[in-house]
Amino acid sequence: MNKILIIISISISILQGVDPATISNHKLRTVLENTSRSSQKVFVEDFTGLQ
Repeated sequence: MNKILIIISISISILQGVDPATISNHKLRTVLENTSRSSQKVFVEDFTGLQ
């Protein structure tokens, strides 16, 4: 029974991993909010290749 609980808890923790894109978006949002508060300008380029 204990082995089953350990396996289930490990599998749940692995499935709840955070997406790296979400982390990057959060960092970008934080930078933009901070620069907006301090009245600075930020230039952002999109490198997705879409036209």
